[in-house]
Amino acid sequence: IFGQVWFDLSEEPVVVEIPDDHGNRYFSMAFYDYRGDLIRTMGTRATGGKGGEYLLVGPHFRGELFPTLNVIQCPTRYVYGQGRIVVNKEDPAEIATVVNIMRQYYRVIPYSRWIDPSLPPKPYQSSEKVNPGIIPQDLQFFHILGEAMKIVPPREEERGMYALFKTIGLSEHGFDYGTLGDHAKAGLKKAVPEARQMMVSRAQSLFTYTSGWFY
Repeated sequence: IFGQVWFDLSEEPVVVEIPDDHGNRYFSMAFYDYRGDLIRTMGTRATGGKGGEYLLVGPHFRGELFPTLNVIQCPTRYVYGQGRIVVNKEDPAEIATVVNIMRQYYRVIPYSRWIDPSLPPKPYQSSEKVNPGIIPQDLQFFHILGEAMKIVPPREEERGMYALFKTIGLSEHGFDYGTLGDHAKAGLKKAVPEARQMMVSRAQSLFTYTSGWFY
């Protein structure tokens, strides 16, 4: 059984409570940054079957941290969490038991409410706009990529690539569609389907398929 959650750590850290008792079943809880790189794993193999209370802290938080929590420093504002518990798929009662463990005993709590449970929950409001209106649908890929570039700082080895991106209106500030000329816009419209075809063609020559697995 899989459970997944996205965390937004821009306003405050988030506490994740993982139970110790999984009925001797294999389990894991893994956290990934916005690039998809693994940050930390807890579970049967990683922590000897122990759960615990973990505090996910974003890159810009400067407040005080409660000393009894296991702090996980996260390099990006957004973090993806994926939990897994092994289940006997032939046994409906077993499935119901495992689903109940994940629903009832895995908890995600904003840090302020973990400190003071009497605080009312705050509604989440995203500041991102999926489509700002002026960008054509066939160029939305570049807008979405620009929004991601605003959130995730470049690595040193990527700075040369970022310099190239600026020639098509992409930077750490997003996608600047308004500064592009007609020739550049036409080129970008052709680039998306051509790039997808290049990736499909290349993927077919990179992998071999054996017994249900790609190598």
